[in-house]
Amino acid sequence: MPLRRTPPRLQMPASPAASEPNEPDTPSEVVSAIVSLSGSAPNLSHIEKENVNTRKRKREDDLSSFMQEMRDLLQSSTAQSETKYLALQNSMKEIIAQNAEIKNSLNFVSQQYDELKDKINDIEIERKAEKKYINQLEDKVENLERILCLTKIEVRNIPKKEGENKEDLRQIIAETASVLQMSLERQDIKDIFRVYKKYGTPSIIVEFGSVTTKENMLDKVRQYNRKNNQHKLNTAHIKIKGETKPIYLSECLTQKSQRLFHLARKYATDNGFKFCWTSNGKIFLRQSEGQKHILVKSEADLKINRAQ
Repeated sequence: MPLRRTPPRLQMPASPAASEPNEPDTPSEVVSAIVSLSGSAPNLSHIEKENVNTRKRKREDDLSSFMQEMRDLLQSSTAQSETKYLALQNSMKEIIAQNAEIKNSLNFVSQQYDELKDKINDIEIERKAEKKYINQLEDKVENLERILCLTKIEVRNIPKKEGENKEDLRQIIAETASVLQMSLERQDIKDIFRVYKKYGTPSIIVEFGSVTTKENMLDKVRQYNRKNNQHKLNTAHIKIKGETKPIYLSECLTQKSQRLFHLARKYATDNGFKFCWTSNGKIFLRQSEGQKHILVKSEADLKINRAQ
């Protein structure tokens, strides 16, 4: 058995502050201090166990401190997340409310657009109906003017003399009928006058008592000019002094028909049509002898023929 020794009694220092030794810092220093105090070797296994327990408590304290820091950090992060979530939730509520307002506005605008579209469609239908009605009225007016022109002819390129009156004009037409070898009585001429234009010599409009007389004079002019191809009807034939000028006789056309006849003649020239003429106020085209004639009622007929 080991020898048990009783350590000697130590004298206590007079002043604790002055005689108190420094506390050991390391396990070896602790052992040395115990040996110096006890005078014998300590129980190392007990000391080692105490050291292990100390380190274990320190690790537990460190782990506890780390866990507390993590809990504090998690709580802080959770609080920040909740704050951001609430802010985001409020923003989403505002966005949803704005979207609802925008949706209501779009629905209102869409409804207004549909109503406006319906009104425009109604106006367009009315416009088409009114345009159709206007065209019908224009056609009726054109037909009435054409009827009024059925007994009239237009004589162009006859110079006007100073102080000219209706009697002078009657004499000119009488001389023309004489050259054409046509019987024309005074009562056959219902009215006669000149139509002034922006440029050129004013035309003479002759209104006969019947369509037959008008057609007869136009036929006589065509026959005369065919027989006298080199000396067609001119001012010298009817004893008008001055420069000799050709005389042109044609049907009296309405303003609309005059424009259409001008376009038809241009179309005939550009597209190789040999004949373009008028009859009773109507305009006709024929490409060559023996072919079927084409009635031109409007500019659209010329566009259709050009497309074909």
